[in-house]
Amino acid sequence: MLQELGEYENAIDILLQATEVFPEEFEIEYRLAGLYHLCKETKKGNFHLNNGLRINFKNHTIIQDNFPNMWKKKTVQNIIEKYRN
Repeated sequence: MLQELGEYENAIDILLQATEVFPEEFEIEYRLAGLYHLCKETKKGNFHLNNGLRINFKNHTIIQDNFPNMWKKKTVQNIIEKYRN
């Protein structure tokens, strides 16, 4: 909901708290990756993308479905390809 309202920073704060309780939850990592990319914090976004891919590659389409602009980035596709093999 916060993402829809453009409250990216608040959404990030809540998701970071959630990672403390659910450290191996791939969906949290993918959502953090997308939100950080929306905030132009690419390094942090790529860090969380790598975490999500490491935990559960199969559901990486969460990025495509929820963050299409991030999905289109060449650097993001390169990171995804590293985990595909």
